[in-house]
Amino acid sequence: MCIDYVLLDTRYFTAIYDTDEVEEVGLFIDLTNGRQRRRAGVDGESELYYKQN
Repeated sequence: MCIDYVLLDTRYFTAIYDTDEVEEVGLFIDLTNGRQRRRAGVDGESELYYKQN
């Protein structure tokens, strides 16, 4: 499947994207302006994420 145009809606309070998936289309984590955080998943395991402003 090939999708020519994609809209990533970030206006919602929280938008979470899989970094492996978005890197394929050229989006990368902004390590300079982002803040490293941890959150508990549904299964109770902690996951690392970056909060972007």
